[in-house]
Order: sequence, then structure tokens, then C-alpha cells
Amino acid sequence: MLINTPIRLQSFLEARGHAAHLSANSVCIAVGDAEWPLTAAFTFLENELRITCQIAVLGDFTENQLAHFCLAALDANMQISPYAFAIIGASENDAEASQCPVVLTDTLLTEDLNDDEITFSLNRLLEAIVLGKDLITANR
Repeated sequence: MLINTPIRLQSFLEARGHAAHLSANSVCIAVGDAEWPLTAAFTFLENELRITCQIAVLGDFTENQLAHFCLAALDANMQISPYAFAIIGASENDAEASQCPVVLTDTLLTEDLNDDEITFSLNRLLEAIVLGKDLITANR
């Protein structure tokens, strides 16, 4: 099945047991576990589907902890491909850098996006979340 619209993605995710919430160009689902509930956002942009899952904010770490976490996250990016750790909106001009989200992210082309690709990406996200939780716990 071709999955190239939010409505098709919502139907696909709901058929697999997820409570999928639809907005204009995005679909969100709950991921993580009871101890660490998270939300994955699937956002349709021009020719791609961007998947993001916030796992922390910069303010969750002291300066020393953040340095250790960032190094560990850069190293882990090779292990969690196609996902990567990223910081959204962190620049010297941001007034509230402590509120910048630390996310796991993946991007898929929508031209011929199908259920196998979504399933693979979602499975890899769940694996990346486990690693992300371990990295955060180890660096706090």
C-alpha cells in the first residue's frame, strides 16, 4: 500500500494497534513505555515524511552532563541508523536554549513510501528509544 498522505498513514498505524492522532499534515502516536511515555510525530513535507520523537530538552542536563550525553549520542548515531539524535532550534540566538528539544529523527521519501518502510522505520525508532533512554540515564 502506498502511504503518501497523513490519512493513509493514520489508517496504517491504527490497523497496527496505534492510537493515531491526525492534524493537518501530521500524525502522532504514543511510543515509549509507562515509565518514559513519548510521542512520535510523522510530518509530511513536500516529498518526504519526517519522523521525530522528543526524548529530552537541553535543560534536563547540567553543562557537564550535556557534554557527555552529546558525545555519547554522536557515537550512538552510527548504531541507530536510520535514526539520529538531533537538537532542534539550538543556536546562540535562541533565548531559551534550555527548552530546545533533543529528538530522534528519520526522513523517508514519500514518492513510493509503503507499509514495509514505515514498519521498518517504526521498529528502528523503538530500538533507538531504548538506546536513548540508556544514554540519558547514564548521563544524568
